[in-house]
Amino acid sequence: MVEAVYRILVGALSAALLLAFFRSLITMTLAARHRSDPIRDATARLAWALFRLSLPARSDRDRLDDRLAWFWPITVFAIMGVWYTIVIVAFAGFYVASGAVEGWVNALVASGSAVGTLGFDTPAYVHGRFIAIVEGGMGLFVMVYVLTFLPRYRRDSEERSAHVAWLYARTGSPPSAAALLEGFSREERPEALTSLWTAWEGWFRDLDLTHSSNPSLITTRSFHAGEYSVGASAAVLHAAALARTAIEASSTGAARVCWQAGVSALADISSSLGLESATPGPGEPSVELAAFEAGLDRLAAAGMPIRAEREAAWRGFVALRAEYEHLLRGLARESLVELGPWPPPGAPARRAVRSPTREAPCPPT
Repeated sequence: MVEAVYRILVGALSAALLLAFFRSLITMTLAARHRSDPIRDATARLAWALFRLSLPARSDRDRLDDRLAWFWPITVFAIMGVWYTIVIVAFAGFYVASGAVEGWVNALVASGSAVGTLGFDTPAYVHGRFIAIVEGGMGLFVMVYVLTFLPRYRRDSEERSAHVAWLYARTGSPPSAAALLEGFSREERPEALTSLWTAWEGWFRDLDLTHSSNPSLITTRSFHAGEYSVGASAAVLHAAALARTAIEASSTGAARVCWQAGVSALADISSSLGLESATPGPGEPSVELAAFEAGLDRLAAAGMPIRAEREAAWRGFVALRAEYEHLLRGLARESLVELGPWPPPGAPARRAVRSPTREAPCPPT
């Protein structure tokens, strides 16, 4: 009687482990919205805690970025290792519960042999061999599934990095809203700004999809040194807020949609990371009026039509910025990135690079 109850409990726990494995696999690779996953989140937190012990000082930016470029690949392999360990333990429990193998040590060896499709230790009983066939097929499925998922994920990362590189190439480092908008003067086609906002709206939505479901991605680096998705997000959101409040243009609607997509993405990623959501208190403008007007003077000198009521535009800009600035700062701290001031001090950043055919400057699609 005791033996029967023990086997039932082992079988139930093994089934629960297997369900937890499938939930983690689907959540990380297929889920269309953020869902917490204890296996992925615990593994990523442990990997991050160990990884930070080896990081150099933040002042050594190049070495820090080079080291952080390894974090996400190492975390992926760690999660895969945890997945395989769960599968081995779960099927070892099935062997023990069914009586196909005697003892946990033998069951673990037989399970490892089956999940790796090695076949050096096949159970003697028929029902044990059937379990081994199922486990071997599952192990092969997981390997093929992950190997087909990673190239697609890398391709998406390269596309997002191309947008970030496009922005840094035209604004310098750190990127700024004023430098981004300086390239859009009165000579540009009216749809130029609309194309900009549409392209970055799509970028924000892709960022939300990938980073909210796998929040540890926020610490990864772009393919080019010194370029960060958090810095690009700050520049584009500031520029969209400027377009909504201070610029006379027909693309205000597209800027509003881009801004909303960006704020939503930052909020989702921050929620996934468990960051605090406290907003700045009233009466604490993040940008002084004099600094705001200095940025508008740069845009006016570049030919951008500026609204006459600058103080009202400043108040609107500060109000919009207060809705996402705390999110930016939290993500910057989490990803070990320093955000530049707005507007940046010193000489104006370089103008946007224009092609001989005067195509509207917009990110790659």
